[in-house]
Amino acid sequence: MNEGTIDFEKNGQAAALLISQGKLAEARQLCEQVCEHVSDAYVLYLLGLISNHEGQYAQAAEYCRKALRIMPAYINAKHCLGNALRRINDYGGAYDCFAEIIAKRPDDIKAYNQLGLTLEAASDYKGALRCYRKMQQLKPQSLNAVAGEASVYERQGKPEMAYKTLLPYMDSGRMNSRIAVQYGKLARKLGLHEQAVCKLQSYINDRSLTDEKVRHVHFLLGALYDDIGKYDEAFEHFSIGNSLMKVTPDSAGFTNRVDDLIARFSQAAMAKTTRATTVSDQPVFVIGMPRSGTSLVEQVLSSHPVVKGAGELPYVNAIAGFLEEQSNGIEQLDSDILNQCADKYLAHVSRFDKTARKVVDKMPSNFLNLGYIELLFPGARVIHCRRDPIDTCLSCYFQNFTSVLTEMFDLESIGRYYLDYARMMRHWREVITMPVLEVDYESIVSDPESQIRRLVEFTGLPWDESCLKFYENKTAVRTASYDQVRQPIYQRSVGRWRHYEQHIGVLIDLLRRG
Repeated sequence: MNEGTIDFEKNGQAAALLISQGKLAEARQLCEQVCEHVSDAYVLYLLGLISNHEGQYAQAAEYCRKALRIMPAYINAKHCLGNALRRINDYGGAYDCFAEIIAKRPDDIKAYNQLGLTLEAASDYKGALRCYRKMQQLKPQSLNAVAGEASVYERQGKPEMAYKTLLPYMDSGRMNSRIAVQYGKLARKLGLHEQAVCKLQSYINDRSLTDEKVRHVHFLLGALYDDIGKYDEAFEHFSIGNSLMKVTPDSAGFTNRVDDLIARFSQAAMAKTTRATTVSDQPVFVIGMPRSGTSLVEQVLSSHPVVKGAGELPYVNAIAGFLEEQSNGIEQLDSDILNQCADKYLAHVSRFDKTARKVVDKMPSNFLNLGYIELLFPGARVIHCRRDPIDTCLSCYFQNFTSVLTEMFDLESIGRYYLDYARMMRHWREVITMPVLEVDYESIVSDPESQIRRLVEFTGLPWDESCLKFYENKTAVRTASYDQVRQPIYQRSVGRWRHYEQHIGVLIDLLRRG
């Protein structure tokens, strides 16, 4: 196709319409056709928007930076960049984006909303409240501002105040999905399950709501019913929520990816491949399946006074993609390029806390990248979180993931993903020489003190009693488990799958055969 056959402006307009309709793959295809011929700021911004929608936040940030290099004053691209940076825990970068927008447009309510979310995630609750209250000045009774204020109260340990903030809106029917979800979370904390079920059920009967908004509430209704032991009703809502995430799992593609990694990182190849010479013992990588206890391990370790929990960082995955483009085999990688990549990663994590002796990167999917982690970080430590396979997979099915995890919305595809993950870990045990600690979620639950001491000892740090009181740690937890890890350890998640045995036969059979 030559440049003359493409109407760039028309393609951009068509892509924007497709994005509004949720047709992201088609929109991306149109935008990429334009980018083959010209660097257009608007189209690059649209690619950033698509990537944000898909959960590809590091990629979104790169597209937006390219757009801003072409058009530095492009406010929409700055918004998109700030949102992407917030999602990858770069709160300083996100703050700069939204502060710059507000300096130029002091009445930009969306910028105040995003800045509030950024400050809230960074545990600056006073700053977040100032943003949400400014939103209410600009737009009295802004529903997002009300939900944000309630969220801050909840994170500050004031659930009653948060509930009181939301209740008038729930009672009057003046709500959006953010208020509805926040209300449901608070109702779970306060034991007001029946009232919440009634109000949320009424909310999702509104036929004007998009599937995305309804989906969030179905997952919350599932959790509410699970709490009170109505497991059939819970499973029905989780199933509806998953069905509304219109993605096609690519189980075969993931299997092929694991096959390729096993071949690429063979024992022979690992024996011949050089390592980075820049040695740092600062990184601690916590890996495993989603919902396997990675957030709990991060919270325990980050309770230590010299440890910083950085959340789920995308940097190793980006580096792995870059290194795969540089050569046909890992044996061709030299120490210079490995050192450059390792130094870049260490520079990224140092922004979280320049004084921390250890920084915890708890991206679960780094189980795919253990080979690169060994090449890049000879002094690092890896903690592999394990959990009962059926409990793990069921918990994935019950979690409202973003669309980037396309295998997580169907029981069979989740089971196949687990089997490939287990196969990948068996391979790494044969070829990896760096220290890897295997930790079972069930062991932490049944014997927390000895397991927590084991974790701290493995990192090479002196013992600190605060690790036993990890639930008092005020460090921001940015994943779905943030509320769970701020409670003392409980056992109700162990063997949870038995409540749903009659609904998950396909998963049980697959895992037992595999």
